[in-house]
Amino acid sequence: MQNKLFFSIVIPTLNEESYLPLLLEDLADQTYTDFEVIHVDGSSEDQTVKKAKSFEKKLNLSTYTTDIRNVSHQRNIGIEKSKGKWIIFMDADNRLPKYFLDGVRYRLAQNPKTSIFTTWLQIDKEKTLNKPIERT
Repeated sequence: MQNKLFFSIVIPTLNEESYLPLLLEDLADQTYTDFEVIHVDGSSEDQTVKKAKSFEKKLNLSTYTTDIRNVSHQRNIGIEKSKGKWIIFMDADNRLPKYFLDGVRYRLAQNPKTSIFTTWLQIDKEKTLNKPIERT
């Protein structure tokens, strides 16, 4: 019997009250639901934490706050708090289709020896300043 995948989604934030609720709503609408959300806030000066906590009934969500405003530090806290075999880092301004986690699960099932993965973005072809980012 195959073990069910459990994901830990780590989201570092700083003053993201406008964007974070959109991502959390996308996560609440996922077709695959075996995941936790670990939100690590860098002592925001807006309503980011309050808005995140409003999703606690919709998601398996934990919010932590740190005085250190550093995305790497915040991600490390998220790793320490995570329970999943797979950790997915997200930024507060990400938007996701409802099948995103199902897609990740499908790809991992196709390639069970995977140890790390990333996503590929196709940047708007008309904005030549973004070409180096796309190539990277």
